[in-house]
Amino acid sequence: MKQPLLPLIVAFMAGIITGSYAAVPQELLLAGFLSTVVLLLVFGILLKKSSSIPWLLLSVYLLGILNIHLYLHGKPSLDHILHYAGKGKITIEGIICENPRVFPDRKELIISARMTTRDGLPIPVQGLVLLSLKTDDSFHYGDYILCKTNLRFPRNFKNPGGFDYERSLRYRNILVRGFIKDSSEIIVLRKNQGNVLRSTIENFRKKLKNFIGTNSPSPQGEIIQALTLGEQQAIPRDVRNRFNMTGTSHILSVSGFHVGTIAVLSIFIISLLLKRSEYLLLRIDITKIATLFALPAVILYASISGMSFPAIRATIMSLALLVAILLNKEKNLYNILALAAFMILVVSPPALFSVSFQLSFAAIISLLYITPRISALFLQQFPENGATKPRLHWLFMNFYRFVAVSLGAALGTAPIVALYFNRVSSMVIIANLLIVPLLGMIALPLCLAIIIAYPLSQAIAYCMLKTSLFFVTISLSFVDYLAAIPGGSFIVTTPTLAEIAFYYLFIILVVELIDLHLPSPRPEHAKGKTTRGRLIKFGLGFCVLFFLTQSVYLHIRNTNKQYLHLTAIDVGQGSSTLIEFPGGRKMLVDGGGLANTDFDMGKYVIAPFLWQKRIKNVDILVLTHPHPDHLHGLIYILDHFSVREVWTNGQESPENMYRDFIRKMNANGITHRIISEKTELSEVGAAKIMAFNPRAPLPKRPYERFDVINNDSLVIKLTLGETSVLLPGDISEPTEMRLVRKKKNLKSDILLVPHHGGRSSSTISFLKRVQPRIALISCGAGNTFGDPHPDVLRRLRMLNTRIFRTDNDGAITISTDGRKINLHTFMGQDISLAPINHFPP
Repeated sequence: MKQPLLPLIVAFMAGIITGSYAAVPQELLLAGFLSTVVLLLVFGILLKKSSSIPWLLLSVYLLGILNIHLYLHGKPSLDHILHYAGKGKITIEGIICENPRVFPDRKELIISARMTTRDGLPIPVQGLVLLSLKTDDSFHYGDYILCKTNLRFPRNFKNPGGFDYERSLRYRNILVRGFIKDSSEIIVLRKNQGNVLRSTIENFRKKLKNFIGTNSPSPQGEIIQALTLGEQQAIPRDVRNRFNMTGTSHILSVSGFHVGTIAVLSIFIISLLLKRSEYLLLRIDITKIATLFALPAVILYASISGMSFPAIRATIMSLALLVAILLNKEKNLYNILALAAFMILVVSPPALFSVSFQLSFAAIISLLYITPRISALFLQQFPENGATKPRLHWLFMNFYRFVAVSLGAALGTAPIVALYFNRVSSMVIIANLLIVPLLGMIALPLCLAIIIAYPLSQAIAYCMLKTSLFFVTISLSFVDYLAAIPGGSFIVTTPTLAEIAFYYLFIILVVELIDLHLPSPRPEHAKGKTTRGRLIKFGLGFCVLFFLTQSVYLHIRNTNKQYLHLTAIDVGQGSSTLIEFPGGRKMLVDGGGLANTDFDMGKYVIAPFLWQKRIKNVDILVLTHPHPDHLHGLIYILDHFSVREVWTNGQESPENMYRDFIRKMNANGITHRIISEKTELSEVGAAKIMAFNPRAPLPKRPYERFDVINNDSLVIKLTLGETSVLLPGDISEPTEMRLVRKKKNLKSDILLVPHHGGRSSSTISFLKRVQPRIALISCGAGNTFGDPHPDVLRRLRMLNTRIFRTDNDGAITISTDGRKINLHTFMGQDISLAPINHFPP
């Protein structure tokens, strides 16, 4: 077998994927694994070796399941720190075991817990804790700290298409987290308690970071820190967004490209030095000696860059290739790649689900499979001839090879980029042609020179830094220019696994078709070309048919809807509701959000949910009132979705968040309608919309008290056939009583409970007038307000109302044709209510 490791890595990855979705008893797994190992040995020793291959693949498959189960279903020990979660504020002692991560609004520390106290007595504990800090104190790897915090279990926003935060922390062996807002709740007891070697490296990194930061402007300094130290989170968000828009963000995080560049540069410099000696040229293999010296250079760069997972993965891949060169195995690149993947996944099975792992291996496979065919096709069309100057032809060919490399990598990674980032850049090839040489081939080696020069001479390091800054500044100019080009990048909805599979099948068939038209070195290979060509063309036609059918299906699904769909999105302690009207129009009511935090609810929660539903356009965006828990997430939606109209109650706010909302609305030329009880609203599809509050358009006035703004919330009622939905924002008793006194037609089958189920809302008079059959409560788990209040729940139960909560049930979706009501929750509960007139009197 030419590629013996490929079936093994496929079986191992299949096991990891199976184990991540199927919970199998650990004992049964272990028994199955040991049994297959015994059968493997029996068949391998007593019978033909080929008969043992199925048992080998099965044992590797089961090993993959076992490995991932240790992360997802392993039982914590009795002294694990998680047993203290949810039991009030506790004291923890432990060591900071990873580099602290610094964000604009917080710091994150990973603590290896050592001790806690109960009744004043010390109790040994173990396990990792993720601490989020709102303090300005400085912390470092190896600090032994004491802190007081409430431990909580991580929680997801439970929406379709959402990021599984709980699982991502489990993959890092983190089962609990804590929050600290006051500097008095955390102190450093001792320093340098971590690994001696790592502490030494971290001290050097800290000094180098200060050196770069002190002598560099922003954002150039942050980019050099990313290239040198692997700390890209300090790069301003708008700069990172522009790199994403141009498809060059990969250059900002330490990856296989960076480590490979360091390896190639090391080999080149060492070879150049060794070739100066005729004695060495005649007696040793210069290439292998240079490759041997490249090993410590790669390890050094990975260590200085922070030893993050992407850096470790890239280092393993580079080391595997360098060792293959030393062993004369460099031609078997697919086997080397499989070996590197196997080494990474054995050490860390969850790496399979990381976007950096998937992008890196997709890019490398594309470079090995796609790029040579593209290059060969072009070289076949433009062979060198006497009329072309050799130097000019050499430059042209290398330029084309660079284009082929960029094109191959872009084609290979496009579905993964679309899946995780929902953005595709049309400028990716041009941007990479400009940015990669400047940052990757000039600035990156200069950054390595800074690392080497800094401990020897700060003057030399300063010169290297200033030279690097020059090229980084030029790169930023190109990025800014390309990102500003209209149509340079565009948003895409989340592709399905079937679409990704057919995309890759299409690319493979196109590459095979190109290969079919290249001259074959052996005449016998040309005999089956006709049949092979027909099969390839049939496959291509089938792929095109799939994509056409999928496009027609999505169009019909989005435009010919007969049902009204309403989804209360899980946004924690806030509110956001999506309404999909018959005929396909969409309305988004509020966008959730968190005050005093950098977390973007629109970017990380609402947009992924909409993209998963294949929604890129929002016809009506409604802001019921300008409080952060309703407003914040809408700002991102305005900027990244096609919004036709914005409805508000006219209430203004002096907060920057509201100003950003208005600025983006105006910048995108979106119609702004101020809605009140007096506004006549037309039908949307077959559904009628009525507004019950505020009583009149709100005049421009000073920012009101919190409760006044809540009571001025937009109150909207939707009616389709015999079914009605009431969306009352955050109104409380005064507005509820006004609506009751005015005898508004509040009766509704479905009620989005006002003010997240707060005590001052949902009065019994109001609820009796609405008579809801289903009550939806949008609230956050364990919120500090105690919502929903027990009195509100009691009043709803008095009316025999079915209660559903986003903190318990996740996203709640209701579908109705105007008569029958179907409800489905993210956690898997389904109910169906018959039309009201089907019930006996």
